[in-house]
Amino acid sequence: DSASVELSAQRKQGLSEDEVDDLIHDFAYRTTSIGRAAIESMDPRRRFEGFAAEFPELVEASLEVLAFLGKRRSMAAIDSLFRHATLLQENGRDGRPLQPSVLVDKLEQSGCIYWNNGWIISKGGERVVTEQEISRTGKERRKEK
Repeated sequence: DSASVELSAQRKQGLSEDEVDDLIHDFAYRTTSIGRAAIESMDPRRRFEGFAAEFPELVEASLEVLAFLGKRRSMAAIDSLFRHATLLQENGRDGRPLQPSVLVDKLEQSGCIYWNNGWIISKGGERVVTEQEISRTGKERRKEK
């Protein structure tokens, strides 16, 4: 109800369906352990980790594109980034230059970016960038010691 008190069967007793509907202010769901595992597997951070493990050669380019997508961009703008940055020098597994559309597709599949009248980084993608920066900073400090 509006006071965040669960509408138990006892509270609903004697009320019509319309009266019960009038009491409902919001819904709450309980997640099972299977549901929590599914949610965890869909987390962009976890999906990016899988992508990075499979394609370690694309991590640097991915992070650069994610940073670039802090504001909405067209595919043409991403193509331009590839032409003017070191990303074009990154090679795919077949030795050919990395195609922007391939990387955009991988980042979308990981949940790090999405299309909304242009490509833009998701909240999960922002967390990936932050965690990668923290991880790198820690590694650099360990190297210095």
